[in-house]
Amino acid sequence: MYSHLKSISLVCALILTFGCGGGGGDDSGTIPPNPPADPPPIAEAPCDLTYPDSVLLIQAGGDVSGFSPSVDCGTPDAYSISPELPSGMTMEADTGVISGSPLDEIYFDTHTITATNDIGSVEFELLIDVRPFFEFTAEPHSGTYSGLDGSGSLSVNISLTEDPFNPSFPDPVSGVNFVLAHPDSMLEPVSFTYSQELLDLNSGNGPLFAEVSFAPEGIVFFAIFSLIGSPDFSVPTSLIEVTYDTKPGQFVGSTGDISLDFEWQESSPLTQTPNDLYITLESLEGVPANAVDFTATMQRID
Repeated sequence: MYSHLKSISLVCALILTFGCGGGGGDDSGTIPPNPPADPPPIAEAPCDLTYPDSVLLIQAGGDVSGFSPSVDCGTPDAYSISPELPSGMTMEADTGVISGSPLDEIYFDTHTITATNDIGSVEFELLIDVRPFFEFTAEPHSGTYSGLDGSGSLSVNISLTEDPFNPSFPDPVSGVNFVLAHPDSMLEPVSFTYSQELLDLNSGNGPLFAEVSFAPEGIVFFAIFSLIGSPDFSVPTSLIEVTYDTKPGQFVGSTGDISLDFEWQESSPLTQTPNDLYITLESLEGVPANAVDFTATMQRID
């Protein structure tokens, strides 16, 4: 009797150990292998190198920080730049980050930045433009028109100001030029008046040379103030006031205010000059000027 019970106990132990019909588990009694590991990443050459902008505009005396690159593929090991950055600026060789404060008050050059690793390289062209800041501004006076016959007029006063942050502020200015485009389907320039500030130059004799040209789509202004003892623009200084007449057919029947957009043009088909928003300093160095497009409002008066 005892031997029979012992045999049954042994069978039960074997069943518990290895499993039996209907139970789960791997019938082979082997442990399944671990899943395969992800393959190592394939090394790639860097591609599509970019920076936040292809033109880095810096005000003279200003500071640049965190101007950082990005790539779409590959991991660069090193960055290089040619030609060298202007004095006072650096680029980190391992990250390509550009920072610093340029010592040159006027600088303009294109630099090639190269990102490399063991597989290959990619390039990016960056234009660095360091300049003292000047700005053309426009103050449109309230324009009016008749909704009955479409007649009306608008005047715009144009001024120049130098930013006091410029290192050599105030800079004597020998001359300026600008092009201002208007909505030619709505307005036509008809007359202009030089500012009193311009007429008072050179002991009341006015600028050495000044010219205003009207075209259907814009006005062109060019002036040489003086070669010695040139004026500065440490405060907003008026240059010229331009008067526009409406093109009546566009206004007849209108009932409310009409907004008209004006645009400063850096490169205009109206001139042969490479930059049409430009300041010439008394040192005869030229710098592009800033300007912000603006909107004038025409109000119906009848």
